[in-house]
Amino acid sequence: MAKEHLGLALALGIPVFVVVTKIDMCPPHVLDATLKQLSRILRSSGCRKLPVAVSDRKSVVMAASRFVGQRVCPVFQVSNVTGEGVGLLQTFLNILPLASCSAASLMPKSPTPASPIASEDEAPLRYDINEIFAVPYVGTVVSGHLSSGSVRVGDMVWLGPDYNGNFVATQVRGIHRKRAEVECGYQGQSVSLALRKISRSQVRKGMVLLRKDDHEVPPTATCTFEAEVVVLYHSTTITSRYQAMLHCGPVRQTAQVLCIRPADTDESTDQTALDKQRNALRTGDRARVLFQFIRHPEYITLGSRLVFREGRTKGVGKVVRVLSASEERNVMKQVKNGTMVVDQRIDAVQAETIQLKTSDPAEPKTRKVPTLS
Repeated sequence: MAKEHLGLALALGIPVFVVVTKIDMCPPHVLDATLKQLSRILRSSGCRKLPVAVSDRKSVVMAASRFVGQRVCPVFQVSNVTGEGVGLLQTFLNILPLASCSAASLMPKSPTPASPIASEDEAPLRYDINEIFAVPYVGTVVSGHLSSGSVRVGDMVWLGPDYNGNFVATQVRGIHRKRAEVECGYQGQSVSLALRKISRSQVRKGMVLLRKDDHEVPPTATCTFEAEVVVLYHSTTITSRYQAMLHCGPVRQTAQVLCIRPADTDESTDQTALDKQRNALRTGDRARVLFQFIRHPEYITLGSRLVFREGRTKGVGKVVRVLSASEERNVMKQVKNGTMVVDQRIDAVQAETIQLKTSDPAEPKTRKVPTLS
């Protein structure tokens, strides 16, 4: 499982650090063998990481300053029994720079006539919902992560999509962060929001909140999108109609593969392209795959990272195109027509085979013997 997590982090481009635990109960030779194996894995051609053993505060500062955007992979050795290495790990987590936004962007800014609001307010709001609660005397409370923008008490937002792909308007009544009431939340923070006039049954995991001022009309959800994917591991081949659990931000839903095209193709979806480029994927292959959600529409944006799995992780990718309702109907019609052509060919071959099997064999030509009168 640790190797799978490491491979998934490397495929998604996420910086990693390693914590070796329970060093108090491990014999010295076993600990040395584990560290050597870990160093060999991190230095391999697939990882190309530079393991750095953290032993003092000076190395902690150096590892934190070079952690984001470089090949450095800090390695900590900790023991929860003796407390060895725990302080170094806490220091590293405290001084680690934020990946989503810098510390300077989170400092309060004095409004000026040229820019009356902060840069976070100018960015479009996106809040991913991960948990839903029904709090007595408060109402519906959602918990999630601020992917972009900022949210304040009293903001009007769009909530959705529901099972039909629709968005509803609501208002933020209150914001809590780390069990404390706050007036606003910023990008990269995990906060809880109390929503006005929204019942618990109207909210589900995977929904998003978007600022109403950023979208004059309700946003649109989609069932079909195209992504450029890389297959990490699969024992057999991945073909059309293959189904897997797909994760994209807060979205967790089963998706089906409609068609597969080479990664260097354009965005054309004509019938010739769909018929010509139907193929299979194996471990290590890269291609552009057209996915379709099985149950209901979801809110998907361009550039979003995705992971699809079937038990273990099968592949990762990035969304390169989101289809509108008209494009979705057109593509579905083309895919259906392509499938019908194949089915008709199969039916024709089967009919010909059945006809050959059921037809009477040719009568052997026998030589007639003249009879004597």
